[in-house]
Amino acid sequence: MSLLKEYGIKEDPRFKQGRKELRRIIAFVVFEAIYVFIFLKMGTAQNAEEYSYILGMPVWFVWLLFGVSFLFPLIAIIIASKIEECSLLSSDKQENDSEQNKS
Repeated sequence: MSLLKEYGIKEDPRFKQGRKELRRIIAFVVFEAIYVFIFLKMGTAQNAEEYSYILGMPVWFVWLLFGVSFLFPLIAIIIASKIEECSLLSSDKQENDSEQNKS
């Protein structure tokens, strides 16, 4: 049973927004870790004689470098752009302040 519902407390919307952002960031970090692990595993599973090369670097390393240098920063920028601004004041204080400003 939720203590908020049990005691009739209204949850602050900033906590909901914070949890939503936290889930996005954790999913991003997990996805990046899996991506890096897969390409490292690909690179270490072969003998060095069997590697294919692009610009003098093994292909697995090129894709790893691409993901870490370009793909993940781009995804991080997209996630950051979706973050909503939250007021630092509680909603009760905002209502009181807006009423005082109207007077």
